[in-house]
Amino acid sequence: MSSNTYKLPAFLQSEGYYAIPFIRKEIRHLLIEALVGDQLLYLMVDTGASHSCIHQGKSYALQLQAVDLQLTPKGLLNLQQDRITTVAMQQLKLGTFEIRNSSWVVLDLSQVNQAMKGTTVVDGIMGADLLQQHAAIIDYAGGMLFLKES
Repeated sequence: MSSNTYKLPAFLQSEGYYAIPFIRKEIRHLLIEALVGDQLLYLMVDTGASHSCIHQGKSYALQLQAVDLQLTPKGLLNLQQDRITTVAMQQLKLGTFEIRNSSWVVLDLSQVNQAMKGTTVVDGIMGADLLQQHAAIIDYAGGMLFLKES
């Protein structure tokens, strides 16, 4: 790692970004820890996911209010359905960074968790909607996700 890489976190934080560390696992997916209330969630960071998603079972456990939407969820895990359910997440904490009043698509993420081969249960996917809204920067070398208030 060059000396310029070490300067990146300090520079981004001076620009108003918050650093969220990735969880290092033997798999190469980017995972972060989040809190909803006192519940710990493991979120996969996926720049190719158009919408942020929460696992069906976790949305029930968190008692999130569901809303049905009439959408065509193309590209959303190859779903063959006309209706999807979203939930409003009032507050999601990522370290010292908070995301308020965000909308999450409710999906069965069992296939994702099977692909993880039991290393970590993925409770949700942080998708491009939130990553763009918070001007995300991924620092692979430093193992950090940087987000900024919108």
